[in-house]
Amino acid sequence: MTSLKNQFLIAMPNIHDAAFDRTVTLVCMNNEKGSFGITINRPMNIPFGDIFKQLKLPSENKSLNKKMALLGGPVELDQGYVLHDGGDRWQNTYTISDDLYITSSRDILEDIVLDNGPDNFLITLGSANWAPQQLEDEIMSNAWLTSPVETSVLFDLPYQDRWEAAAKNIGVDLNRLSYQVGHA
Repeated sequence: MTSLKNQFLIAMPNIHDAAFDRTVTLVCMNNEKGSFGITINRPMNIPFGDIFKQLKLPSENKSLNKKMALLGGPVELDQGYVLHDGGDRWQNTYTISDDLYITSSRDILEDIVLDNGPDNFLITLGSANWAPQQLEDEIMSNAWLTSPVETSVLFDLPYQDRWEAAAKNIGVDLNRLSYQVGHA
């Protein structure tokens, strides 16, 4: 089995699941036990400042406090994750690639507030999870396109541009795809 780890899942226009409509999800883990990912283009109406306040992490950085957390997926909405570059020096950090990590511990947020965190990061609530072989089956039934991760899409683009940009990285214009699914 070829691993889908460190790939973007780009929701096809015909996806019939409101939780994944027009989403880009980074696959963080994919093995015989199943798959785990974080959606990277669904901002929530929860500013970082509110998260820091709830965790009693005072932040004076007004720009940082105004950034919005992302809805990482429809599962475990009370679980926070930080998707980031900058290494694995924090507790509960899982390596996705040589330069991409996901951390679920408070210590990374403490460093972010103190401006000692990673250069690039997203704070998310929730995740996307699939049972063994479920994600592969969904790809075979044309629910998803896959694309190598492009860090500029991940960290630099506005959220609303990420879906189309991730597809364009593999030469696909999503606006030209049919909403009809079929097999030749």
